[in-house]
Amino acid sequence: MVFAASPGLADRLAPCSSNIALLPNGATYPLFSKAARPMEKTASPSGPPTFGWAGTIHGDLDLSPLLYTARAHPEWRFLLLGRREPNPFLKPLSHLPNVRFLPPCPLLEVPAHLARCQVLMDFLREDQPDSDVVPTRMYEYLSTGRPIVAMLWPDQVEPFPDVVYGAHSSGEFLTLCEHALEELPTLVTRRRQAHGAQATWSARAGQVSRILKTAGLL
Repeated sequence: MVFAASPGLADRLAPCSSNIALLPNGATYPLFSKAARPMEKTASPSGPPTFGWAGTIHGDLDLSPLLYTARAHPEWRFLLLGRREPNPFLKPLSHLPNVRFLPPCPLLEVPAHLARCQVLMDFLREDQPDSDVVPTRMYEYLSTGRPIVAMLWPDQVEPFPDVVYGAHSSGEFLTLCEHALEELPTLVTRRRQAHGAQATWSARAGQVSRILKTAGLL
C-alpha cells in the first residue's frame, strides 16, 4: 500500500503501483484551534493590522507579494515566525520597519503567535511549481478560523476556494489582504475550522486504519 499526499503525487506514482491511497497532510487541530479567540481580544482595535506567517523561510520561497504589500501599506505590521534559510527577499524585507522576523519556537507556542494576527499568509516555493500538496501549515491556519491569503500558481486548482483568499499576483495579494481585513466573523470562520478539524492527525490515523482494513492488510 502506497500513501500519497495529493492527487498529483498519486498520478505520478500510478505507473509504479496499482495500490495507491490518497492521504493528505494534517494538523494538530486541538492545539491550533486555541488561536480561534475573538479578534478583538488578540489585537487592539486601534492598533495596526497584523499579518502573520509561521514556518521555514526556504531559499526558494517567493516573498515578493509580501515585499510589495509591506511597501504599499507601511501602517500594517507583518510578523514572520520560523527558521530562515538564505533568501533574496530577506534583505529588502529587513529594511522595512513594519516587518519583523521572529525566531523559531516550540510547536506549543505557535498558536499564540497566530492569535496575534488578524490575517495569515501563505506563499509559493519556486522550485515546486507542479506541487499540489497542501502543506501542514495551511491546515494549522484553517484550524484557527483566521482569514487566510495564499498565493496560487496560474493553473492551480484552489483546494479551499470557499474559505481561503487565493491570489495569482502581488497586486491581487495586496487587494485580497485588504478584503480579508474587512471580513466579519461569520459562517466562513466555522467552515475554516471544520476543514481543520477534518484534517486532525487522529482523523488521518482513522483513514489509514480504514484503508488498510479494506485492503486486507490490517
